[in-house]
Amino acid sequence: MIRVVVLDAHPATRTGLEAILRAAPGIVPVGAAEDRRALKPLLYRTDPDVVVLDDLRAAVDVRARVVVHATGVDVVRARFAGASALVDKAAPEHDLLAAIRGERPLPRITPHAQCRAAERLGVKDRAILAMRLAGTADRDIASVVGLSREALAGRCAAILAGSVGTLDRPRELHAG
Repeated sequence: MIRVVVLDAHPATRTGLEAILRAAPGIVPVGAAEDRRALKPLLYRTDPDVVVLDDLRAAVDVRARVVVHATGVDVVRARFAGASALVDKAAPEHDLLAAIRGERPLPRITPHAQCRAAERLGVKDRAILAMRLAGTADRDIASVVGLSREALAGRCAAILAGSVGTLDRPRELHAG
């Protein structure tokens, strides 16, 4: 049995996803949350195998396999957030179930796509992006870039939210 938690801001979507999961053989919905605050205690109580979510910022803290169920999310951001699969909300339910079962992984990220994603980041954030995309453990990333794990989680959240400062960008471009 695959134990699944759902995070979605819309009550109707949460209810629909839970109904789909209950009807699927081998999958058991163990809870649903409407926001990141409600997700953390739910994860602690239920210890799911998979979390289906629509908020990439919530994926950073999840230790289970993550399936991003959202529209308009690119693969680089999903992989950076720690997702193992990405399913558009408009996709048929069998795509979502395949992603939950691990049958539909994220596609490979091209070097060009990674460079495009890093264009507006500072040097330290580019290093964080590259290491997370390569699958480096957060403790190792924090050590390399000289941050605590909590500070790294904050930087990751800022990168995902697109609120990364670029004031030092021109200087970094000429740094070598």
